[in-house]
Amino acid sequence: MKPNTYHLLGVTMIFLLILTGMEAVTAAPYWVKPGVYIEYIAERYDPYIQYLNGKGYVSNISKATSVIFYEYNGTVFRILTLNDTKIRFRVLEISNNLATIGVRIELNNVSILTLVKKNTTPPKFWDVGTSDVIIEPPHDPSIPEDMVWYKIFTKRAVITGVYKLRLNDSAVFDLNGKFYGHTGLWYQATEDWNPSLPFIVEPGNVSYYIQKTGSWKRSFWTPYGTFGPPVGVLNLESKGGTIEVSIGRIFKIFERTVSPNSTSTVLFDPNSGIIIGHSPTEFTFPDLQAIGVIFGFFNDQRGAYLNQVKRDYSTWSGLLLYGTNAEFQKVKEVKFESPSSQLKYVFMVSLGALALTGVKRIIGGKSR
Repeated sequence: MKPNTYHLLGVTMIFLLILTGMEAVTAAPYWVKPGVYIEYIAERYDPYIQYLNGKGYVSNISKATSVIFYEYNGTVFRILTLNDTKIRFRVLEISNNLATIGVRIELNNVSILTLVKKNTTPPKFWDVGTSDVIIEPPHDPSIPEDMVWYKIFTKRAVITGVYKLRLNDSAVFDLNGKFYGHTGLWYQATEDWNPSLPFIVEPGNVSYYIQKTGSWKRSFWTPYGTFGPPVGVLNLESKGGTIEVSIGRIFKIFERTVSPNSTSTVLFDPNSGIIIGHSPTEFTFPDLQAIGVIFGFFNDQRGAYLNQVKRDYSTWSGLLLYGTNAEFQKVKEVKFESPSSQLKYVFMVSLGALALTGVKRIIGGKSR
């Protein structure tokens, strides 16, 4: 056998080994590229509001599509949205192993609450032209006397931000390099996420870890379209703790106890990996935390109406996939019987390459 034959065999084996190990190279799906956007929505649905009114619910919180705790320029706000909540993620740039992601959160018919010192105003991210402001004393002995409640009512508010996403393992970081967990934009069952790392890190001392992945043998409706069957299911579990949000370390505006072994579910499309449903009111995805959304509840009221009134569970009431320009394609996966069969496959193809080389030499010999 000539040296170039050995070279051909070596190249063939290396190439095939690379092909069989491609899934480990990156956790990001094939469709992730600059310019791609993904949108989610928690939509207002009037029949659901009528249903709540009939049940005697009067608080705005029960009728909100989202309740967000947001830190902006050092000030923490509670934002309650009564009309649609829309969130768009866009891939701005990819450099080496890092993607830069831009986020835009559009909130409609909004009430905003924060604490500020007397005779000062908080930093603004809302539509000033359509807003009304009410300033009230706190009426709480735990709050210093020089502080006041600052309440804003506005037709529209927009939150924007940028964060980094590491492509080889889908880890989310803010621009200062702080780690928040796994992205909420996609998940692939073939990922090699380190099980010792939290999938989601909440404010306080609560984290969620991957418990298991599976599938539902039924379809799931989103405003973007219907997925499945099957639908990929990612189950997360927490060790318990307390979620806390405070305003300026002065006043605890939100507190929630999470029991040990509490679980939650994320749904994804097994073909593309895109996450199609964020769990209702359970946690805040790292992609939002990395731009200052400390914690948030999201309630798609159409889904809530179908679940609670119609007993229809073809969708649910969390954030739902609303739109994307990602180009999806069905990929046929080659199933191997066992890990060793991949090596057998490489070996057999390599033998085939050798055989072809031998035939070429024989034919070449006969032609001389």
